[in-house]
Amino acid sequence: MSDTIPGSDQVLDAGEVCPDLANRRVNFFSGRLLSANDMGQEQSAVSQRDRRLGTAIGNGVVRGLEVHAVVGADNLLQIEGGLAINGCGEPLALDNPLRLRLAPNVEQSGAGGFAPCGSEAGFVMDQGDGYYLISLAPSIGLSSEKAQEIGRNGQLIACGARWRLEGLTLQVDKIPASALPAALRSTPPAGAANAAALSRARSLLAKLCLGEVMGTTPLGQPAANLLQTARLAPPDNVALAVVAWSNNGLRFVDRWSVRRSPSPDTRTPGASAYWPPGAARAMQAEAMQRQFQEHLDELLQTLKSTGTDTVSLVAGEWFVWLPAVGILPRATTASGGTGLNARVFFSTLPVRSLFLAHAALESILRDGMAYPPIDLTAKSPQLIWLYQLVEDRNVLVYASGHLPPANPARLDLARYDAALYPDGEQ
Repeated sequence: MSDTIPGSDQVLDAGEVCPDLANRRVNFFSGRLLSANDMGQEQSAVSQRDRRLGTAIGNGVVRGLEVHAVVGADNLLQIEGGLAINGCGEPLALDNPLRLRLAPNVEQSGAGGFAPCGSEAGFVMDQGDGYYLISLAPSIGLSSEKAQEIGRNGQLIACGARWRLEGLTLQVDKIPASALPAALRSTPPAGAANAAALSRARSLLAKLCLGEVMGTTPLGQPAANLLQTARLAPPDNVALAVVAWSNNGLRFVDRWSVRRSPSPDTRTPGASAYWPPGAARAMQAEAMQRQFQEHLDELLQTLKSTGTDTVSLVAGEWFVWLPAVGILPRATTASGGTGLNARVFFSTLPVRSLFLAHAALESILRDGMAYPPIDLTAKSPQLIWLYQLVEDRNVLVYASGHLPPANPARLDLARYDAALYPDGEQ
């Protein structure tokens, strides 16, 4: 086998082996003298193979690594253990939960990140109020434990670190005000009186992080997002959450605006702009749905804890966008009144009510991932399909009017009341 790399003008015959000279493996045999460079090359080759496998799986959070505020503390975050793969194909594992204490700007920290040590770490919010990104990055260091270097004559020459430690670093980076629209450049709203303003700020921030122009870009391309324009998305980092910080306390923690499930880069150069979406675009759509549902659930719980009536919520007053399909909890006796009145929630939009069998729920949720979000700030309101689940009266399902109705009339179904009249009017 030749150890030269074939040029672009060389022809490779069938059956001829093209060696991967960029990833040489050490050839072991009895009697061979091995040096530190040889063993280091073998380690590098194995690491390169693992990174290629990780790249094929795709960057994102595999499991765990949920970030949430600790109940009863306005400056303490909990990061659960889990596993992620960064854009370079490197696995980032956090074996045990970690708590992150965000401290007011008492003194300058002098660093843009920190290395976790023990069960709790700290970060000084020395860049003031605003929106911050929590992310993971790989970290490599040497152990304090020493190993001896022995010369050929058996004499001790020196000592070096015994272990090469591969770990991770949690980073906290402020999203620069220059990358944000004017509505987000001020201090995040605080207090119960500003709950709607804070919710809209969170909704707008999520829209930017998910890709504001999603639905207008070519189908095979994920939309550009805020982290890319703010240069906070290096390939070796994995984003976990964005947090709003003001008045020395957390205002909200939003995971799915920046968190993504693993997705390989399957884009093909020169492919048609109207080719069906790739894996990265599908993960972006999944994050869009999950972000809204998580935002809505936390909003309802917060309003319930403050004694605020959730039945009077109007979508446009609390959100700036909605995913194409979503699930809304109804305000019923069983839910303790914590829910929505869909007619009030969509009072500024045209709505048509329909029935939906539970068996069709998964289909409509998946179909909605291929449609652009609903812009609640648009001058021309968008039609909403509002579905009542036949088997569950505690939730409602809404869908963008761009989707076809999910229940055309089927006169042979057993449920006469739900199937004969597709518009739900008896």
